[in-house]
Amino acid sequence: MKKIILLLFIFSFFNNCISQWVNVGPYGGTPESIVQKGNNLFTLVGGAIYKSTDNGLNWIINYSSTMYEVVDALGQSGENIVAALSHNHKIIISTNYGNNWIVATNYADSMRAFLNVNNNLVASTGYGFFLSTNNGYNWSYRGYLRTSDYPYKAFVALGNNIYAGTNDSGVYVSTDLGITWTAINNGLTNMKIYSLAVSGNAIYAGTYNGGIFRTTDNGSSWVNIGLQNQFVSAITVSGTKIFAGVYGSGIFVSTNNGNSWVTENNGFTSSNINIFYNSGNNIYAGTYNNGIFYSSDNGANWSAINKGLCSIGTLSLSTSGNNIIAGTDASGIFFSSDNGENWIPKNTGIGNNYVWSFAFSGTKIYAGTGYSGVYVSNNNGMNWTNIGLASYSNSVTALIVSSDKLIAGTQGSGIYYTTNEGINWIKSFDSGYINSLIKKDNILFAGTDNNGLLKSTNDGLNWISAGVNYGINCFTASGNYIFAGAENGSVFRSSNSGLNWTSVVVVSSNFPLFSITSSGPNIIAAGYSDVYVSTNYGENWTQRSEGINSNTYRMYALLISNGYIFAGNSRSGIWKRPLSEVIGIQKISAEVPDKYSLFQNYPNPFNPSTNIKFQINKSGLVTLKVFDILGKEVSTLINEKLQPGTYEVPFNINQLSGNFSSGIYFFKLQSGDFVQTKKMILLK
Repeated sequence: MKKIILLLFIFSFFNNCISQWVNVGPYGGTPESIVQKGNNLFTLVGGAIYKSTDNGLNWIINYSSTMYEVVDALGQSGENIVAALSHNHKIIISTNYGNNWIVATNYADSMRAFLNVNNNLVASTGYGFFLSTNNGYNWSYRGYLRTSDYPYKAFVALGNNIYAGTNDSGVYVSTDLGITWTAINNGLTNMKIYSLAVSGNAIYAGTYNGGIFRTTDNGSSWVNIGLQNQFVSAITVSGTKIFAGVYGSGIFVSTNNGNSWVTENNGFTSSNINIFYNSGNNIYAGTYNNGIFYSSDNGANWSAINKGLCSIGTLSLSTSGNNIIAGTDASGIFFSSDNGENWIPKNTGIGNNYVWSFAFSGTKIYAGTGYSGVYVSNNNGMNWTNIGLASYSNSVTALIVSSDKLIAGTQGSGIYYTTNEGINWIKSFDSGYINSLIKKDNILFAGTDNNGLLKSTNDGLNWISAGVNYGINCFTASGNYIFAGAENGSVFRSSNSGLNWTSVVVVSSNFPLFSITSSGPNIIAAGYSDVYVSTNYGENWTQRSEGINSNTYRMYALLISNGYIFAGNSRSGIWKRPLSEVIGIQKISAEVPDKYSLFQNYPNPFNPSTNIKFQINKSGLVTLKVFDILGKEVSTLINEKLQPGTYEVPFNINQLSGNFSSGIYFFKLQSGDFVQTKKMILLK
């Protein structure tokens, strides 16, 4: 009995693991802080806490908050890991290496950085400094550094003194744990302080385009020690080495107190560093958008340690040949040729841009960006060339190729088109935020924020209202239908080329829909952290968000490819799930058949998936099971009461536990007195 119970538990656990979405990358993001407790590393990326127990080789989400509540700061004090949340300004604490978190207190302000000062924990905020003398459980207000905005990470301690770098007023010191502050800028010729570090009695300050300064007398005087005219975004000191992260150029090192500097970028493939964290000869470099790099030999060699850090926001998804293409939030473009298992950046010429949209014409790939207009690649993403609309007001949020035109929808500046590869752009609609473009039955449709749904019957030369006045974010077309996802949580559907529209509420409480895609009668729509599925062209909808954490915020992109659904969101990369797992059994006809029938599966032979169709002419309990050649049951596809009609259900061998070899399998349908079995062939 114990063995049976254990097997059932394992089988149930496995099914729970596979019957949900999984995060597949791209890996990276911008670490805001790194802390260590015992053999555990913690990092704050994309508003969530990640944990590694193997020195950063693998990361898992340790704390993921809600759609509106992100983690703003991460620190360590005594035995506690301490984190600050944005919503209601909560402080959470873990006393057992992140295995559990408790809410310590709600506080009056949003904490942005923590600093350990001789067993006291000091927090900086936009409105002052706070102190905890009991490892984060309780806090008291200290004082306010009255300058304009300052970089929160430029925040260090030397003895009982706290030093803070500001954005325009140099360095300040507090000798009373943050109550009063004094400017200490003698010798500083650049007042924009973006990084601070301490080593022995020396303090180092990295500036915006002014290099590095050092003081050895608690700030009474500063001297420049090199990298003049460089933006030094991060500093650390390890042994005799001073490490400087130079924005746009990677890592520079000095071994002679700054008299000379050399690059030390062996294996370091990012150019922009946000933070350093070092422990002995182990140095971690947190980059802008490219995750964490690690050196175990004091900076001589670097390697990326990002597996599991799925915190790059994904804004757009598409396919080109065998590749899935992801446009990201400030990390450029990634390609995957293996269904999202691995992602390769393809950013030559386009950089770490916001990529909102894609369009295709022959071998050309067009990309619409958030800051630099439209780019084109003629070699499958190896290189990109800008072809215009390069201004912030013209963030290109939608692209489509129609006849001889490349049409671009922009954020705030209307719709443009070009017929000569961007040499000239012509505006065809003058205002509005254009979110999406689609062509159906030779009619172009545009979804906008403030002008509702637009259409053009002359290939984009002119635009008129299509009769829907809600904000429209996304489109898809399938069969005779076109579908439009709206700000009010509805999908608008038209079966007559946009002459008339009907709506169905998909999401309650007026939450917007940001993306939509389709495959036959299956329509997939997504809002914030939820995915909704219809298997009958939008008549009915079911939420299918199992496994997606609530930190995703906005699902900006959906794609169906090679039997999988991919969902890209603005916080935690791309999520993936087999399409068959989501759509399940489909009723493809409600007409009552004259008899029970079980049809041959198709395709047959199959690998890894096939479809099984059957008919029932009476309501009742229906079971559909799959067996191997020895008669052992390997899967129950259906075990529920069904109404008369024709049904189809997918079967995917890869969704089962164990390794299944090529050969003959059997599927058996039973309903009432009817039983029928057919064989199918798995051919790997």
